[in-house]
Amino acid sequence: MPMKILVPIDFSPPSKTAARYAAKMAASVNAELTLFNSVYFDAQSQAQAAMKARAIQDIMMENAESDAATFAEELRNAHPGLTLHTHIIKGHPLADMIEKYTEEHPMDLIVMGTKGASGVKKVLMGSNAAAVIGRSKVPVLSVPEDAEFTGFNSMVYATDTQHVEDELDELINLIGPIKSVIHIVHVLSPHTSYTINTAQILENIRQRFADHTVTLQVIKHDDVLEGIEQFVAEKKADVLAMFTHQLTFFERLFGRSITRQMAFHASTPMLSLKKRKK
Repeated sequence: MPMKILVPIDFSPPSKTAARYAAKMAASVNAELTLFNSVYFDAQSQAQAAMKARAIQDIMMENAESDAATFAEELRNAHPGLTLHTHIIKGHPLADMIEKYTEEHPMDLIVMGTKGASGVKKVLMGSNAAAVIGRSKVPVLSVPEDAEFTGFNSMVYATDTQHVEDELDELINLIGPIKSVIHIVHVLSPHTSYTINTAQILENIRQRFADHTVTLQVIKHDDVLEGIEQFVAEKKADVLAMFTHQLTFFERLFGRSITRQMAFHASTPMLSLKKRKK
């Protein structure tokens, strides 16, 4: 079965970048690509306003279908033989629509565009992608606005090392058609006395994944995000992979999630996979 990739698109520059990235990836591994657009216009409670809203939404649907057809043709021309579908629906919020669609139409990967920004603009622009990363059972690849797919020759996989072998197995199964050197990294505080037996972990990994080139490094840094970014830059990584988890009470309170922060902080595409409950 070919890999199936879903690309949510609103025809903005970041979403088109993600679609072009996904199309080039799909063409390289003979994957199927689906462009997904969710149309929504906020109807008022009054009946007349609601009727106008439905009429506007119908027009938005027609425009989205036309834009999708035009853009799909561009992608097909760029990648002859690419299997490409479009799907336009009415609904909101986007994360809910994607979750429902992927339950009915199983996907292997979701590719979403992100745009670097700061302050309120960053929060607003990142809200859809952050929601999808948090909700989706399907791996999500967040693609920066200026990214272009050139292969996954070098991948950084940032981990807490608790379930590194099982997570690596899931990661390799996902990217199987795309061969990559995988650099595993774990960031520790310079002030911790905690140690990790990297030699034993690496030996276990090399026995289990003998057909793959995998490295493992523990680095110390005061800031986890900066530590990961520096490692990504050092390895000239094409993609950063991390596993998400359900937010704890304190993470919800302080808005802290390393995976979600990295999705809008890094300039390298980031692959988010759902951490399994043990």
